[in-house]
This record gives sequence, C-alpha cells and structure tokens, in this order.
Amino acid sequence: LMFYNYGDIITRQSLIDGGDHSEIFQEKLDRIKNYAESTVCRRRMLLSYFNEEYDHDCGNCDVCRNPPVRTDCTVAAQKALSAVVRTGQDVAVGTLIKILRGSVGEDVTSRGFHTIKTFGAGREYDAMTWRHYISQMIELGLLSVAYDNNNHLAVTPYGNKVLYAGERVWLTSARSPQSSFSRKTAVETQTPTQKLMEQLKKVRRKVAVEERLPDYMVFSDAALQDMAVRRPTDIDSFRAISGVGELKAVKYWRKFVGAIRKFEGLKATVEGATYQETLVLYNSNRRPTEIAKIRSLKLTTIYDHLSRLITDGLITDPERLITPTQYRRMIEVRDSAPDSWYEILSEEMPAGLWKIAEAIEKTGGM
Repeated sequence: LMFYNYGDIITRQSLIDGGDHSEIFQEKLDRIKNYAESTVCRRRMLLSYFNEEYDHDCGNCDVCRNPPVRTDCTVAAQKALSAVVRTGQDVAVGTLIKILRGSVGEDVTSRGFHTIKTFGAGREYDAMTWRHYISQMIELGLLSVAYDNNNHLAVTPYGNKVLYAGERVWLTSARSPQSSFSRKTAVETQTPTQKLMEQLKKVRRKVAVEERLPDYMVFSDAALQDMAVRRPTDIDSFRAISGVGELKAVKYWRKFVGAIRKFEGLKATVEGATYQETLVLYNSNRRPTEIAKIRSLKLTTIYDHLSRLITDGLITDPERLITPTQYRRMIEVRDSAPDSWYEILSEEMPAGLWKIAEAIEKTGGM
C-alpha cells in the first residue's frame, strides 16, 4: 500500500536545493515522483530500478487493474534507443530530446551529435511527448540512468531486444495537465501545503509590487516551499527558513508569518514582537543607530527596547552598548545630582543611553 502526497515532494525538494550532490538527489526524487504518478505497471518499474528484466505486466497493481490506454510505440522507442547508442550512451534526457527533435544547441553541436543518423528522427513529437515516452522507457527498464555519471542514459539488455530483436513497446500518450482536470478540480484536490504555498505567493506578489521588486528578490519559491512545510509562527522560527537572513526576517516576517498563523487558525500578531526584532538586529552586530534606521524608529525607542532586553536577560554583553567608564559616570552623576543629572549627561552621551545604564545596574552592574 503506497501513500503519496505532493507535499512530500515539496519537503524533499527544500532539503535538496543548494545541498551537496543536489543533481543526483534531484534525479532520484524525480524518479520517486514518476513512480507515484506513473501509468506503467508498478512491479515492472520496481524490478527495472534494480536492473531486473520483466517483459509483461503483473496484472495485480492499481495501474494494471485500471489500465490506461496504450499504443504501440515501438518505432519511437527504437529511435530513442538508437540515438542513445549513437552518442556512445553519453547523454542525459534533455540532450537526447534535442537530438531526436533536431534542435541545435551547444550541448549537441559541441559534441558532434547533430551529425549522427538519428538527429531529427523524432521531429513528429514535441518535447513534452518525448519526455513522457523516455520516462516510461526508463520505468519499463529499456533505459537506465547513471546517477554517478551526470545522469547519462544507457541501453539495457531489455532495450537491446527492442532495438535489435523486434520486441514491441506499448506506451501511454502524453496529456496536457489540464486535459483531464478542470482548474476548479485542481484547486479542490490541492493539499494544505499547496494551498498555503498559493497564499504565500500572493503575499510575496503584494510585497514585490509595493517595493517595485521582482518576486524572487523578496523570496525564492524554495523559501516559500520551506515556509509552507515548516509553518513558522514567530520571528525566531521564521529566521530558520532557508533564504531568510536577519534583515529580511525583520522586514517581512510579520506579513508572511501573519498569513501562516491565519491559515493555522491562530491570532495573526505575536505579543512582544517589536522587542524581538530589535534583538535580532542587535545579535547581528548592528549598532543602535543602525537598528533605529532599519526599523524607522527613534533612537530612544531602540534604547528602551535594549534596556528591557538586558533586564530580561536576553542581552548578556551590554558592554557593546556602553563602556565601563560611561556606566560609572552616569551612575555617579545621577546619585550626586538626582534633580539635574539628565540635563548634565545629555551633552555628554546619546539620549536614552541612561536607560542602558539603569538596566545594567538592575542586573548587578558592570
């Protein structure tokens, strides 16, 4: 019994993007997706993955019990197999499709593939059809994929039977994604993760329009996928999303987290969030003046935030804000001139720094 949800693909995709050996893992993920959505006998697919030959359907899996309409595609398969052989079995799917359709590209001409006999032999089919056919040929075990060699294709012994011994091949036809399902049906069958992804894209579009930026400059699709899967509900969990740095976290988290919280049935706002934003920027080694500028707040307001964070024990290195000399000076002046100490110090130190000194004093002093 197989359970399959497209949200699983999104989860794995977010783990693959940008990682080591991403091309190999991407190809394997595509194979899993193809297996789940395939119109080929599942037993044949499984056995072909382990290089075992099985030339007839099992008759027991869900595909066999509800078989799709297949046509004899032996000639098309032979063209593809012949092209693989004539390239020295040194091409991946994309380049093979270009060769069959007679498309001239750097990956084709630089290696002389435009001169082989099968160049352009499959012009009668578009690229989508060829991709559909080649995918089935891999699933049936006519072709294998060398994941450790740039995903190059190789003809299997079973493929040789089709190419040289007259073995017949029956494949399903490629369909437009909208040919069987209406737009309404597609929306109705979306998973919660897909639905949230659509909402996050709308938020991104709105932000991009407001800031006159292309969508990807706000967040990439991979970042939105990560949000849709992990569903951060505060600034700290939002910062853990791939592609979210300190500045973007402070700048955008309210809009995106608000949409996620609403989707989850939670209150859109988070209490105490403004102090968290200041803490995020402080922890990224920004000075109070920089934080005030980034957040479009008064410097005294930022000092108020920082003093509270010191009192709450969230800032443990206040020496970045005030020197021991400044601290002692402020405490001495306050104690000696309690009625005028603020005016005296206002010409010596930034407004609001006295809040930092008092917060430090509350926590034991410097």
